[in-house]
This record gives sequence, C-alpha cells and structure tokens, in this order.
Amino acid sequence: MLWDYWRYERRLSLQGSQGVVDYAKSHGLYVPDDPEGVYTSPASMVTIAQDLLKVMEEESGKDDVEMTIEWGHAPVDPKGAQKWLKGWLGRGYPLIVDVTTLTKKDAAVGAHFVLVTGVNPEGDVYFHDPYSGGDLNGDGLIDQKELGATRREVSWSDFYWAWMHNSDAKVGGAGWWLLFRPIEGE
Repeated sequence: MLWDYWRYERRLSLQGSQGVVDYAKSHGLYVPDDPEGVYTSPASMVTIAQDLLKVMEEESGKDDVEMTIEWGHAPVDPKGAQKWLKGWLGRGYPLIVDVTTLTKKDAAVGAHFVLVTGVNPEGDVYFHDPYSGGDLNGDGLIDQKELGATRREVSWSDFYWAWMHNSDAKVGGAGWWLLFRPIEGE
C-alpha cells in the first residue's frame, strides 16, 4: 500500500502492491495459508520494508532522495497516541499500522495492515484499507475475493481500539507502526 501511495511515480521492478505480496510470498514473509492466521507479522513487515528500500535505492538512481525506515509501538495512552500520530502525518509521512479487521457487522475477523494518511480536526482517521471491499457475499466476513483497497474514515476511538487491541498482539502487533522517511541532512 505504501509502495503504491508514496512511490507511485517510480517505475520499479516490484510493480504495485501485488508485486510486494508476490515478493513476500516467495521469501516466506507472507504465508496466506498460515493456520495461526498471522500471515505476516510486524517483524516480517520490517524485513519486507528493508528489502523494498534496497530495491528502491538500486532502481531509483543516484538523484533520488535517500530513505530510511522506522518502526515501533505508539504510546498506549489514547491522547498521546493521537498526538504522536498527528505529528508524523503532519510532517508528510503516512504510516503502516496493524489493526483489527472490522466487517460491516462490526465483527472482528482478524488483524491486517493499513496505511494511515491523515487525521481530520475532529479526530477521524483516514486510511487505505486492503480489506475495504466490503462483505460482498453477505457472510459477515471479508475474504480474498472481496479485496479492494479504498480510502476509509473512522472515528479516533474506533481506530485506536482496532490498533491497540488487534489479534496480532501475540506477535507484537498491538500499537505497531512502520514508516519510510527521507534521511535528514548530515
């Protein structure tokens, strides 16, 4: 998602989100039939990001901005987490975060990664969600056939709960984030 969102103007070998998924599958970093339901852990996302950064550096050329990645866990306090998130977004850095998937019926069906791109003055969070195609077949679940990354907006309280209480907590997903940013001048 971040690859598509932020580096859209580049013509790199890993074209779009599907190229990233294919790469991750071929390197054992994404396991679509994982019986534990983890598929990709935050640690694997860091490895994927580091590998993508190498591809970006190799293929973008010397004139491009040098980039780095950062990752960690947001403050647990809701107000502190919101201020922290707004700080990064205000500087122009969208973040990948690990959240619980909610269906139209508000049933939690697992965790996944979304790209957070903004917070409005009322505190609503804007993000791109690969599972936002909706429950097309009416079974209460969103499955692979129903994917379609779209921009969504939810209240801060709903977003914060989904971020801090996701089902990837056992692999470090609660409050987890990752971003790409330019290396600041020396």
